[in-house]
Amino acid sequence: MPRHAPDTEVFQAARDRLAARMRHLRNAANMPQQDAARLAGLDRTSWGRIEAGKLDVRLDTLLRIQFALGVDTLEALFSETTGDLFETGHEDRNASPGTPGI
Repeated sequence: MPRHAPDTEVFQAARDRLAARMRHLRNAANMPQQDAARLAGLDRTSWGRIEAGKLDVRLDTLLRIQFALGVDTLEALFSETTGDLFETGHEDRNASPGTPGI
């Protein structure tokens, strides 16, 4: 039996969950959108659209967001719990985004 793609509501729910989690993690780190966007290599407008649940996100962008917010796994970006932040703090992430852990 062929599988069918999820309804658009499923995708929007995932975008909304990511958006809420990004806001939570960014606010917990007391980080303005501009700083988070810079760490992720994104412009503030794109960051804001992702954080509002208005923009589809590619895998490489998710990895950049993971790096900027200092979460250990991509799963933590969608988690309802706080998740672990890197011990080093955001000041160590001023270099270009590398390849964070998945």
